Amino acid sequence: MRKAVVLIVQNESNDVLLLKRNADHVFPNQWCFPGGKFLGWKDGEDAAHHEVLDETGVKMKVFFDTTHRLADDHYLIHVFACLRRISDNEETAVFPNREHTEYGFFPLDSLPEGFSELSKEYLEAVGG
Repeated sequence: MRKAVVLIVQNESNDVLLLKRNADHVFPNQWCFPGGKFLGWKDGEDAAHHEVLDETGVKMKVFFDTTHRLADDHYLIHVFACLRRISDNEETAVFPNREHTEYGFFPLDSLPEGFSELSKEYLEAVGG
């Protein structure tokens, strides 16, 4: 079974950080949480630190972890939520990598069109 991490990052207003995927990547043109496959990291928390840094340029402290098994049983997803509150001043310090075209912080009751179905599952897994 493959493993992956998903990171639910909030700002001080409790809005969540979403990244819009490039057309030529997995989940094309969809808004998703930062995350990715384990690439030899020692554990889920280590993978989470590396993925969020790679995809956003932001260092964060992980303090909540739950696991979520995808319906097809091919992936076990570690969902990390409420990593570190990003202050409104720091929002401009998010630097999406080449896999993404843009980013934004969105209230949970007003997620953008194109929010991925898998990301909805992840939110449900952490009670969001």
